[in-house]
Amino acid sequence: MARRLGILTLILLAITGRPARSQDSNADLFVEAAVDQAAPFVGQQILYTVRVYEALDQVDTSPLYEAPDFEGFWRVDIQPMPFSQTSQQISNRTYIVSEIRVALYATRPGELRIDPATIVLPETVFRPEQRVSSNSVTVQALPLPDGAPDGFSGAVGQFELAATLNRQTVTLGEPVTLRLTVRGTGNIEPLPAPNVRPPTGWQVFANPGTYITAQDSAGRVIGEKQFEWVFIPNAAGATQLPAVTLAYFDPAGLAYRTLETTPTTIEVHANGGIIAQTTESVPQTAFDRLPLKPVPAAVTVTTSQPAWWFWLLWFIAPTGAAASAGWVVHQQRRQRERSKLRRAAALDRAKARLQTSETAPDAFRQIGEAVWEYFGDKLDCAPQRLSQESLRQMLAERQIPAELGKRITVCLERSNEGLYAPMSAVDRRQLATYTRDTLELMEAAWERQQSD
Repeated sequence: MARRLGILTLILLAITGRPARSQDSNADLFVEAAVDQAAPFVGQQILYTVRVYEALDQVDTSPLYEAPDFEGFWRVDIQPMPFSQTSQQISNRTYIVSEIRVALYATRPGELRIDPATIVLPETVFRPEQRVSSNSVTVQALPLPDGAPDGFSGAVGQFELAATLNRQTVTLGEPVTLRLTVRGTGNIEPLPAPNVRPPTGWQVFANPGTYITAQDSAGRVIGEKQFEWVFIPNAAGATQLPAVTLAYFDPAGLAYRTLETTPTTIEVHANGGIIAQTTESVPQTAFDRLPLKPVPAAVTVTTSQPAWWFWLLWFIAPTGAAASAGWVVHQQRRQRERSKLRRAAALDRAKARLQTSETAPDAFRQIGEAVWEYFGDKLDCAPQRLSQESLRQMLAERQIPAELGKRITVCLERSNEGLYAPMSAVDRRQLATYTRDTLELMEAAWERQQSD
């Protein structure tokens, strides 16, 4: 029965061309890497593919995948999917071929090198840990041509643009929400919001963009991002909301193009059908002609001593402030103690969770949660607030070795993809052991960094 490569997630489905084999094709396990376009434009989507060949008659464990750093590229992954593997006959041996694909976007022109991807065979009682690397890949990123139109902000690919309004008839002061959806094959995630010109005198408030990814049948990453603006009209009457434009470069047609929404008319009614008058139009009333009340020439001022409760109030305020400040200091001290204890117990809690996961039916979910809870304890924050990107930044800021960061990524990706893998594809006990060893190394590195 063929062993399945549990860590390898199928990101995209198709790639053109075959990479040159970088290793002996008679080996029990070898790896190759390639891109579908060696000379893309800056910002154009390319597909990076790693193929892992496992000899059906020799491989006895599920290897782990370590991705390159992809320096000089913006990387976009797809949500985990069930595995798609094929068998292939090479030199009279049958291999199980697994693929992982990633969408990349060059961030600068020039020659960019993608370091080798690595497959790790974990240590067993029969052999030490083994590491097998793929070939490196070189990409020559081309600069965008001259002649970019006004408003071009770096979008490269093929795009669609759609706009919706929540209402076209409003009352004066009532908000109007414009939602713009940009969809296409370009690197939409870092794309800034298009320039929106509100009608004269109207207030406009922009909401943060929301990014969504999907995958089409051709294996391309289709990105989608929504932008939202809230307009507040300041005058009654019919007002036209100007069109919104998106300029982009189409690498297929080698030309700049512009998409534009349709201008929309918004009908604004006054409150209750009556427009408020200014103070200059208000007629004079009889109150304006009332005689002034006479004031005595001498005004008598009486003085008295403050009552006892007056001084009591003066005493209560500073006493309460002092007590409140003391309580705040006490709470802060308690919080620091709790945080210290939480950081100290982070590794023990994670190891206990990993030990439980070895026999649990939801083992992979618990392994992933053990990693996130460990870093939540070390950083004294909720694990839900962390992401792989923020984790990478934190490890870099604390000068944690890059090798440990890669091992953490392997643990998270492997546990995530184990939720979707066939039961025979993943060894949960092996992953739990690998994760425990990784966290122990991380704890030692963390302590060294703290002592420095």
